[in-house]
Amino acid sequence: MNGVYWIYADASLPSAPAIVSPATRGPIPLAIVLCPRGGRHLSRELAHLSRAGIHTLVSLLDEEQVAMFDLAEEGPLAKRLGMQFLSHPIPDHNLPPDPQAFRTFVSDLARRLKTGEWIGIHCLGSIGRATVTAVCTLIHLGWNPAVALAAVEEARGCPVPDTEEQEQWILNYKAHP
Repeated sequence: MNGVYWIYADASLPSAPAIVSPATRGPIPLAIVLCPRGGRHLSRELAHLSRAGIHTLVSLLDEEQVAMFDLAEEGPLAKRLGMQFLSHPIPDHNLPPDPQAFRTFVSDLARRLKTGEWIGIHCLGSIGRATVTAVCTLIHLGWNPAVALAAVEEARGCPVPDTEEQEQWILNYKAHP
């Protein structure tokens, strides 16, 4: 296990369209990635993500978690390694506090995927907030919410997301209100 969980699509299903792979079932350029270890491990962890194909790294950690896990240099180090770094803090075990800002954020992630960027998303456990963000991004690409959630769960290899509230948010999410 390398900590990068690529999401796969079955292009034969209209509810789960592939966006870059002409194969019947292939990876799309979106992954849930494990939260990098901070401090002295951070450079090596981010280099691993870069080698795995991540062009844009998305962190959903809040300021307290960034400080607690010594990840203040995640953005600058990612940029030095040639990756783009995006931060959209969401409180742990919660839903996005500003639904409109979140909708704009995931819409931009979907746009980036369409242009060929390979995106890795993490929160602390890479189960809850990362799942909400990845699934909602897929919904902006035309995926059915339940199919997108199942694809992320399959990629992650464990039950997702963290809470029933997050699951209901996903299943009720619409790309356009």
